[in-house]
Amino acid sequence: MSAPSDEFAQLRIREVVREAGDAVSLLLDVPSDSSHRFRYKAGQFLTLQVQVAGRQHRRCYSMSSSPHSGDGLQITIKRDPGGLVSNWLNDNVASGSVLDVSPPGGSFVLDSGDHDVVAFGAGSGITPLFSIVKSGLVRGGRRFRLLYANRDRAAAIFAETAARPGPER
Repeated sequence: MSAPSDEFAQLRIREVVREAGDAVSLLLDVPSDSSHRFRYKAGQFLTLQVQVAGRQHRRCYSMSSSPHSGDGLQITIKRDPGGLVSNWLNDNVASGSVLDVSPPGGSFVLDSGDHDVVAFGAGSGITPLFSIVKSGLVRGGRRFRLLYANRDRAAAIFAETAARPGPER
């Protein structure tokens, strides 16, 4: 792993969760001295900087965690046929691995209003929506409707999580 630039921090992977046959979630440990840099809003993304085949690559991945649930910072990465970085991450990272990660970015976020939300997603597009819906359910006061499409049940990311009992889904 190369030394990160000032923009990036080194975050250790606490846990790797296989979400579907072609997707993995990475639960990241944020050191206390960097916690202020990694505050985020539901729907944002992180940029990872990784070395693959001797070259440095940067890719953005949406957070699938909620900043309001206390579950920790998590991103989800779907394998992309021919995708150098997504395939490398799915095949090579493990608990204890360290990644260079930049602070959250993006403006596709849950607003602070109290209106109902209807969301549409497909494939890995569920990732930021999952963060948004989880945040809204934790905070309460809103109803959420989610229409999600995928090629088949086995490829449905978060299918097991969404099937667990909990607040109205």
